[in-house]
Amino acid sequence: MTVTEFLRDQVPFLAGLSLEDAHILAKKAAQVHFRKAEVVVTAGSPLAGLYVVASGRLAVHPVEVDTQGSKAELGPGSVIGEESLSEPSAHARANLEAVQDTLVFIIPRKALLRVLEKYPQIHGRAVAARPGLGPAQAESFAPGYEIRRLVGHGGMGDVYEAFDLALRRRAAIKRLRPELRLDPAFKARLLREARIVAALRHPYIVEIFSVVDDGRELLLVFEFVDGVTLAQVLRERGRLGLDVCRNIIRMAARALECAHAHKVLHRDFKPSNVMICPDGRLKVMDFGIARQARDTITRLSRGEPAGTLSYMAPEQHLGEGKRPADVYSLAVTLYYMLRGELPFSGPDILSRKERQDYQPLTSKVAGLSPRMDALLAKALAPDPQARYGTMGEFLAAFEEAAAGPLR
Repeated sequence: MTVTEFLRDQVPFLAGLSLEDAHILAKKAAQVHFRKAEVVVTAGSPLAGLYVVASGRLAVHPVEVDTQGSKAELGPGSVIGEESLSEPSAHARANLEAVQDTLVFIIPRKALLRVLEKYPQIHGRAVAARPGLGPAQAESFAPGYEIRRLVGHGGMGDVYEAFDLALRRRAAIKRLRPELRLDPAFKARLLREARIVAALRHPYIVEIFSVVDDGRELLLVFEFVDGVTLAQVLRERGRLGLDVCRNIIRMAARALECAHAHKVLHRDFKPSNVMICPDGRLKVMDFGIARQARDTITRLSRGEPAGTLSYMAPEQHLGEGKRPADVYSLAVTLYYMLRGELPFSGPDILSRKERQDYQPLTSKVAGLSPRMDALLAKALAPDPQARYGTMGEFLAAFEEAAAGPLR
């Protein structure tokens, strides 16, 4: 991956940057290597630009008196020094130290400002989050929470790492887009669904703490999960071995089975909605909520659904979908993990799904049992009634297919 591609695709703070502008910043960026335990930035030193963690990890050591729960680590894609965009005299509020050998891209402030004149939303993130080198102190859009850094950006809005000042715990806050906040029908559906999902308690499901609707902002507050998404893992590794896939499918199926038992459908299961924790555990997030948001955005913009078509069951293209739709999405994810490519893509994707026009896995991946092809043929059937009726049935069939026999 080039520096240009990394800045455009792997840095949430710069989400929305064009390839051309990312290339301009890449040419201006200084690449600095820091050895383990080396100090990267000292509290009180001026911030001359944006520091982007390219590889390795940095430890943040705030210098404020009250530091309970405020120490953190920053990994690839994290940024430091956002406040320098709006405050030319900004100084670091914490010490940064390399946890391991780390590569940092340093983009000069002037070069960054010239490019970002075209991207007011990025300036907005800098002012709203103030993640920089320590806890946010002012202008928070989430009273009662200390906003620390932007960790992701998607179709629903921006996601921030935060700290609950009352309960003294980390949280993830999803700040929904303005068009979603202003749609009464969406807000009613969101609150109804969020209450149901918040009642789910399962080790493989991200817990919803609360929904904040103060008339100005609409926020979803979740448990904070350390780790990376399955989508990031697949981008880095291409495809996964059967043993790794087996563990992921087991945990995902059990999470979905729990939700189904409580009459909750996911409706948007895909790798970017799955977090992989450092200890190997999995956490599924955005049950039902992301799909509602996307449908609302599509309706308001009169556009086409985007970003998730490859994982949708055929009936979902028509606005329908029950439990077998989640089975379909999990099967697409399984195919992608094992092969490194999606079974269906292209402008005629719905037609290809209806014809089951895809390459059998055993023709592309050595060592798999023919039972894996049979499993996927059933799980990817165009007719939902021809698929596995429950996650339990799918998981049982998967365990048998994953066990062999090999050819």
